[in-house]
Amino acid sequence: LQDTRFLERAVILKKNVFALSAFLTDKSMKFDLILVAPPYKLIDLDSKAREKIFSLLDECVSGQILNERGIVVLQHHKKQIVSQENFKQLKVVDGRRYGNTQLTFLRTNSV
Repeated sequence: LQDTRFLERAVILKKNVFALSAFLTDKSMKFDLILVAPPYKLIDLDSKAREKIFSLLDECVSGQILNERGIVVLQHHKKQIVSQENFKQLKVVDGRRYGNTQLTFLRTNSV
């Protein structure tokens, strides 16, 4: 961010994804970009944790911390299928693969 001169316009929160629910009650914080990179083992092996992550990402929309035209980028292993069926408030708009890493891009349904 410093190299792109966006550092002064950014808020970086390095948090456990499960701590995200605490931010859902703070309506003063709104984000254009949310990057989520849970440990591969968590999202690949633990179906309850995976569903909780998907639910929390949907809550970013209903909790209004993701701006209307905001983007969520979910990093996961390429073998882990993340599809539209996993979300109610978000839609899958793109996916990119880099080696074993898959990035799934999501936007609000209203866009």
